[in-house]
Amino acid sequence: METLCCEHCELMEESRVCELSSKQELLKAQQILSESVKEQDNYEKLYTHVRENVGGQNLPATDLDFHQAYKMIHMLDSADFTCRSSLSEDELESIIAKFGNDPEVKELVSKLAPSHKYHHHDSDDEAPDADDAEMDCDKVIAVHRFMLEEVEKFVEQFKAAPGVFYDFATARVVTGIAVLVKIEDRFHMRKVDLDRAVACWSDLLDTDPDFRLITQKLNEALSEFDAP
Repeated sequence: METLCCEHCELMEESRVCELSSKQELLKAQQILSESVKEQDNYEKLYTHVRENVGGQNLPATDLDFHQAYKMIHMLDSADFTCRSSLSEDELESIIAKFGNDPEVKELVSKLAPSHKYHHHDSDDEAPDADDAEMDCDKVIAVHRFMLEEVEKFVEQFKAAPGVFYDFATARVVTGIAVLVKIEDRFHMRKVDLDRAVACWSDLLDTDPDFRLITQKLNEALSEFDAP
């Protein structure tokens, strides 16, 4: 009888430990998402800053180079600019898989990735949004091809600056923001529009060899900004 009681107590203790561990993981996930939302808001402020500078200088966005964009952002007060790494897609998917039913997680993900398929589980049979449908796969691929070309230009300009120190993390953020400004100027769309279109056509894009190759080359180009 005493043995059974001891085993029962041990099981209860293990249950409490597991419950505590699960709560700790949830709190950590909420913290990561909350920080990522703040980083995204900060990124939007930087985007607006570059966009306004380009307009204020009567500089065509297509002519904006790496050095000009870096100067525009680096001149900001450090309190307004952070270069922490963004939440990766795999990390986001992992959090959604584990804690997707938590109300706070749902709210944070809706702010962080409003176009994510996670928000459309109950509407899988619905037709694509009209605006997304107008941007077919060919256009999505064309935008990403342009994105790759511009990122590669910035990488070359970044590497061809002997004697000039550029912070690697800042350079990566600068490139991302400047290229998005160029995309808005060229294709008249914001990042959220492109994200929605990619989410809308993800099944086709995932199997398209051109899109997969462009994505691979984009990742390779951006890896040049990884600190040595």
